Parts: sequence; C-alpha cells; structure tokens
Amino acid sequence: MYRLNRTIIKTAIFLSFITVSCAASDSESIDFDKNKAGGLYEMSQTGEQFEDYNSTEIYYLNDQSHISFKNFESISRQEDNDYGSEGLLLELDPIGASLFSEMTNRNLGRQLCFVINDKVVAAPFVNSAIDEGSIVMDMGADGSLEDIIKLLEQ
Repeated sequence: MYRLNRTIIKTAIFLSFITVSCAASDSESIDFDKNKAGGLYEMSQTGEQFEDYNSTEIYYLNDQSHISFKNFESISRQEDNDYGSEGLLLELDPIGASLFSEMTNRNLGRQLCFVINDKVVAAPFVNSAIDEGSIVMDMGADGSLEDIIKLLEQ
C-alpha cells in the first residue's frame, strides 16, 4: 500500500502529466531555488514518508530514485494549455529528461509525486511514457496552483 489513507480523494490527486508538443503560448517564469528540497519522486512501499502539503495524507517515496530541482532548467506557470486550465510547465535539462523517461516507463499507470520542501504537492498518474524534457502538469481549477507557486518561490 503506497498511502496510509486511501479514502482521501482530492482533485489534485487526479492530475496527469501531459507531453508538450509545442511552446506554451501564455507562460510566466517562476523563480525557484535549484537547491530546494524536492523534485519528482517515484512511490515505493518501503520508501521514506512524505506528507501532503495540504492534508494529513502520507506517501511513501523512493528517495534514492528522484529528479531533483538541480535537473530542472525552468518552471513556468502555463495559463492556457490545450485543456483550458492552468498548469505548470516543467523544463528538464538533458540528464533530467533522460531520468524522467526512465521513470515514466517504469511507472505506467502509477503515480509520481511532485515534492517541494519535503511535502507532496501533486501526485499525477503516468498515462504514457514521456521521452521529452518538457512536461505540463495540469493543475485543474481547484486553486492549488497558487499554493504550489508560493512554495516554489519561498
């Protein structure tokens, strides 16, 4: 079991990674510290415990296999994506892109976690392998995007 409490269902849990096929039309760069704790993590039954930033939900994550913020070239707010909602555009460097390709191939149908300051802020499902270094995390319309941007900028 990856999470202690499977009954907590939130909109943010059902995010999906979307591959970016062209440049974002309306994006705003977000300042973030590349030395900040976090990045993209795989779930693991025996991994380290991480809490959700907005609830008491617990995730077990593999802290040995993750993509740190050092492998992010940029993070941008994307307001006009193909699905009509807001999201984050994550641009990875070549090493991060290669690691993300391997990670998504290993985790088809499972969740990956986006972690900031040791708190899980999103847990999108991997619907397909993503081989590019540009990813959009669709954040829906629940207002969590503003909270995530504040955590990134702190």
